Amino acid sequence: ALSHCPLPTSVKDPAPTHFVFQIADLPFPVTAIDIAGHSAKDKVISQVLDWVGRGWPKDTGTPEFSPFKIRQQELSTLQGCLLWGNRVIIPQQLQSTIFKV
Repeated sequence: ALSHCPLPTSVKDPAPTHFVFQIADLPFPVTAIDIAGHSAKDKVISQVLDWVGRGWPKDTGTPEFSPFKIRQQELSTLQGCLLWGNRVIIPQQLQSTIFKV
């Protein structure tokens, strides 16, 4: 039988660090630290970050989580940033800044 207990938390993030740090090498007006800070304040992304770390519920409750739920096996976290494969999920508040680049 499967346990409904949350996954154990780890101090060290097991994801490869070179993906997020590629952001720092690009001429973007935001840094990985900015993205992590805004991710923590974003209602949807902060909840998804929690689920990626602790486990997903059977029902996410609202349709705003659907794009993440169908990709849950492809999502990971690194230093407070949400990753889809090797792509960084940009919080809503920073999207206009990123898209101007």
